[in-house]
Amino acid sequence: MSTYLLTCQCGQKLPVEASQAGLRIRCACGAEPQVPTLRGLAALERATASLTGPRPSAWGPRQAVAFLGLSLLTLAVAAAATLWFTSPKFPEFHYDQRDRQDIEQSVNGLSIQESLELFASMRQDMPPGGELPSIAEYQAKATVHRRCMVATIVVAGIGGLLLLGALLAPRKKDLKRRS
Repeated sequence: MSTYLLTCQCGQKLPVEASQAGLRIRCACGAEPQVPTLRGLAALERATASLTGPRPSAWGPRQAVAFLGLSLLTLAVAAAATLWFTSPKFPEFHYDQRDRQDIEQSVNGLSIQESLELFASMRQDMPPGGELPSIAEYQAKATVHRRCMVATIVVAGIGGLLLLGALLAPRKKDLKRRS
């Protein structure tokens, strides 16, 4: 893209590009000369690379922090959605209706002493901790899932704070105006 030199009323030559045709630009002296149309730009002196110098980056620390915050927030929301839809399900125990009725009848027919003996034998057959393996597995998965969800909430909070901080931080030109 070609760069042209527009002379300000103070004598300073301002680099302008074709994309700025018809716009007003601000000179260091405070004047705001209007950039000529495309046809008028052809009559201006062309700038050499040494006069225009490298173009300043539009990205500064504010934009970098905002990008980092938005990236963290987006990743955390995606992770939270994934965790939400893949949460562990409590194990279901299926009994046939006939089996259930048989168990109820046999237990209901027991004496108190027989019920206590049945309970004691069932306790001996239980794994350590008194839980079925499927329930213990569910609880372990649920604990990991809960910790991952808390971690994603923390990451989302950090990302949100970074983004908010970047949006509320004063711009460089606002700081220059104050001084």
